[in-house]
Amino acid sequence: MTPEPINVHLSFANIEYNCPYCGWKGSDKDDKLLNLCNKNKSGYTKVVCPECGSRHGFTYDYKCDAVAFKLEKP
Repeated sequence: MTPEPINVHLSFANIEYNCPYCGWKGSDKDDKLLNLCNKNKSGYTKVVCPECGSRHGFTYDYKCDAVAFKLEKP
């Protein structure tokens, strides 16, 4: 008697993001930014873009996708 196949659904978070100022593509593949977001009570962290040097915010949304956004006071 053979066992019935098991259906499994895997879903991975999108860990790539774009700088809101210049569009540079970044990635949080080592979860460094995720860990910084989890440490802060606000749930986000500030990041400096290596391409244009601007400061922007970074967080994860409700779908666990990476989100970069402009800060009101950089």
